[in-house]
Amino acid sequence: MSSFPDLVALGNGEVASIKSSNLGSSAKNTWSVKVNTRALEIVNPIRQVIEQMGRPNPNKEPISLAQGDPSVYGNLNVSEQAVRAVVEATTSGKANGYSHSCGLEACRAAVAASHSPSNNPIEARHVFMTSGCSGALDKVVAVLATPGSNLLIPAPGFALYETLCDYHGVEARGYRLDPQRQWEADMEALEALIDDHTSALLVCNPGNPTGSNYSREHLEELAALAERKRILLVADEVYAGMVFEGERFVAMAEVSARAPVLTVGAVSKRWLAPGWRCGWIVAHDRDGILADAGVLEALGRLQQITLGPCNLIQAAIPAILAATDASWTTGVMRKLAANAEACVRRIKQTPGISVAGLPQGAMYLMVQVHLDRFQSVQDDVDFSRALQEEESVVVLPGRCFQAPGFFRICFAAPVPVLDAAFDRIHSFCVRHTDGQEPSTPPSTSQVGHGAELTASA
Repeated sequence: MSSFPDLVALGNGEVASIKSSNLGSSAKNTWSVKVNTRALEIVNPIRQVIEQMGRPNPNKEPISLAQGDPSVYGNLNVSEQAVRAVVEATTSGKANGYSHSCGLEACRAAVAASHSPSNNPIEARHVFMTSGCSGALDKVVAVLATPGSNLLIPAPGFALYETLCDYHGVEARGYRLDPQRQWEADMEALEALIDDHTSALLVCNPGNPTGSNYSREHLEELAALAERKRILLVADEVYAGMVFEGERFVAMAEVSARAPVLTVGAVSKRWLAPGWRCGWIVAHDRDGILADAGVLEALGRLQQITLGPCNLIQAAIPAILAATDASWTTGVMRKLAANAEACVRRIKQTPGISVAGLPQGAMYLMVQVHLDRFQSVQDDVDFSRALQEEESVVVLPGRCFQAPGFFRICFAAPVPVLDAAFDRIHSFCVRHTDGQEPSTPPSTSQVGHGAELTASA
């Protein structure tokens, strides 16, 4: 007797299952379709806040300073070398098939070479290719999501950190960043958050949404804390190398003597190609701590589910990472530096808002709203909502980043667009305040770069 009595042939070599109880007059009236409640419970803080905001003023063309996409306005473009690398990968006909689940070997080797500290070279087997940096973060959180665990995330910090923690059942514990110390971590408060269930300390450098770039000394502080508490470090370095003149980017893996580091990155920011959806996880495991704990094996097994990002982009990665077009990099950073300087200058001229100083890198800055100066604005969400409704300027409230009382702007837009936006922001602030200068303007000691902000290669 057949073990599959309800299988019937479809005529094309396939079969389908039919339950006789569902046929004829005895068929059920409802479908047996159920959904994973965890998926329904996903909350994106940015989307949650944006949905509370009104519509732009129909009489003014919208200007968005909210989206962290450097390609939106067309003033920042992918390098010709990167474009050629993708074209060559496409026309070669060698990247049309499947790859190893962790990524193309040549791609992984190139990422490993570009992320190897001089005192601790890593191998291709320590690299896991992902769909963008968000895909890398998702896999890292998933691997670390043991029952009852918590993850230390920066506050302000990238909103996705909290979303991923919620989805994977991990408690997100925000540690305070101090705007008066160039958004460095409050070390005493940070240490107080660590307990036996803390899985990792996540550090974003250069910073989103803060525009900070940590000194070697501060990174050493963070690494020493992780070593002392025996927790691993997760380094979100998607903005690696995007720093301004007078600054030097230092990778966390370069300063961590013993604490293992999982570094995540992508081509989305530094190479201005978020739509290429190519990211990576790099495991710095000098003492085999991650391997012994099963972290590397777990990452490899997760990779078998999705098989990594597009092979065409992976095939181009070795050439993209090997490119040494200093003039292109310098040009991009000069534009971003000029944009940052223009924003800070206009903020200082606008009543009711202030900024702690010039950003040190990336493409964001956090603007403080002095709520006591505003007559009809209740909080940062209310400020952002009213600004959009009255002036059609879109900014993200600080609440999206665990920073109430602030709003974030992305300064990747061209200077004329930024100036137009700040003309409207100024008008809005004048209408809603008494028009006087901010009661606590940033002091020159808080501005790390003096009057000029230009780029370094």
